[in-house]
Amino acid sequence: MKQQRSNRRKWLTRIGLSLLSITGILVVILAVHIYDVTHREQLPTKHWQMARIEFAAPLDSPMSMQVQAYFHQHALVKYSHMNTEQGWLVFAFDNRNSDATSIYQSMKTKLPMATSLYKPSPNEMAGSCPVIDKSSVTYKLGSFFQRIF
Repeated sequence: MKQQRSNRRKWLTRIGLSLLSITGILVVILAVHIYDVTHREQLPTKHWQMARIEFAAPLDSPMSMQVQAYFHQHALVKYSHMNTEQGWLVFAFDNRNSDATSIYQSMKTKLPMATSLYKPSPNEMAGSCPVIDKSSVTYKLGSFFQRIF
């Protein structure tokens, strides 16, 4: 009888110490994670904003090269990506220095062509990034985790 109590007490002590050790390790990991997240350098892209320009007609190769060259050389544009198949160009800019409308207007004066600055609806803005392809694996994986949490 005493032997059983002693074995049970040892067993419970081991379980208790194991649980305390695991809890302690998890608390240390959480503290390190919180410190790491709150003491990171500011991202250089923190103030970047994206905009999209849609082309009314398909662009031929020389015209698309001219548009891409314009955006690569523009001082306020930080990044640009053109999709000639679907007829749009996405560009990023620092929203502290400029806005999408002024960059678009400067492009319209330099490169006169039928274009429009895409304005996402409030529903699209609330949903996700208006540029992302909703059928992509990245979007589906992100929306899956968003639904879970």
